[in-house]
Amino acid sequence: MRDYGGVHEAIRGFDWSQEVQCLVAAFSELYTKRMIQLLLSAYLTISIQDTALFLGMNEDDSTNYVLQQGWVVGPASRMLTVKKQAIVTEQKLDATKLQRLTESLSYECLLLKLDAFWFRIVSYILYTITYLKAVTVLVIYISVKLLEVQACFIGFNVVT
Repeated sequence: MRDYGGVHEAIRGFDWSQEVQCLVAAFSELYTKRMIQLLLSAYLTISIQDTALFLGMNEDDSTNYVLQQGWVVGPASRMLTVKKQAIVTEQKLDATKLQRLTESLSYECLLLKLDAFWFRIVSYILYTITYLKAVTVLVIYISVKLLEVQACFIGFNVVT
């Protein structure tokens, strides 16, 4: 199991420098929003205690936070009912949106093709380097063996 609350504890448990504090605060806020999205997609109802664990808050703060998001708390059960976001079922697509989508997809496809091209180039270079290393080792080995054979004919004893 992942320790979602541990992320918040780690953030709060360190004395961040002045330069980094705003970055850490932005990360913490983004992380909390991601946790809300996770809870939205995974639960219909969830306990206040579990919600507090996911959000890295105490139970009162987490309850107030999700109530602001439109969730509902059952007073007797202490369970939160998740408010699912409305799904947009109809979107009008005009020519400019379609053109932007086409350009974006074309650009993404071009990037993927370039990535694949460079991947093949780098793979080929690495293969060639590996092959050349193997050939170099083989050439050195053959050269040593030829020196041994040549030394035997001359009468020297070559130690390798």
